[in-house]
Amino acid sequence: MSKMLIVSTSYDGKEYFQRARSIGLEVYALDCFEGHHRQLKDWYGSAMLEVAGRRADVVKLLTPHQFDVAVIHEDDDYVRSALIAQSLRDCGIPLVLVVTSDASRVRIYRRTGAHRVIVANSASEAWNCFEQWLVANQPA
Repeated sequence: MSKMLIVSTSYDGKEYFQRARSIGLEVYALDCFEGHHRQLKDWYGSAMLEVAGRRADVVKLLTPHQFDVAVIHEDDDYVRSALIAQSLRDCGIPLVLVVTSDASRVRIYRRTGAHRVIVANSASEAWNCFEQWLVANQPA
């Protein structure tokens, strides 16, 4: 595991980004949300991939990158988060993780493309759930 994509409009995404870099992952952030470009650009700089939110555009941009894992931190619009999970699965990303604070949404995310759904109240709690797996699957 060496290449990660972060999808989040909140500060939680920045925390994942920093933690992933600290363990040696190549990390990018996806900006496909209207109204968040300036903040995401400030946080991620040249590591930000920008695309319109249409599924075909997301797939076209991301498929050549061959990400090993994508982490979607649910935002205020859980339907949008589910649609992103579907698009990322269509890109062939082998592990699409969705982080939600609402356990009742696990089935929705699984049905729309998430390989795993983590129920957590913060980015720190979520990271603790999947950090060991990320480290264990890093190339030697």
